[in-house]
Amino acid sequence: MFWLLPLSTPDPGEVNPNVVTPGVTGFIVTFALAVVVVLLMIDMVRRTRRLRYRVEANVRLDAEEARAAEKDA
Repeated sequence: MFWLLPLSTPDPGEVNPNVVTPGVTGFIVTFALAVVVVLLMIDMVRRTRRLRYRVEANVRLDAEEARAAEKDA
């Protein structure tokens, strides 16, 4: 694991801040990631809502079938 260690530590005085910034590429990647996360959240909410509506509809149908069975019996 020694190859993970840096060979030399740069002196903070010699680091050029224009070279170490993420730049346009970093902004585009971060923006794209944020867009993907928002779209996934919207999709998750839509699917959760649809599932909840299905469960409510099934409960209503089961209740109607039970009432119909009581009337027939």
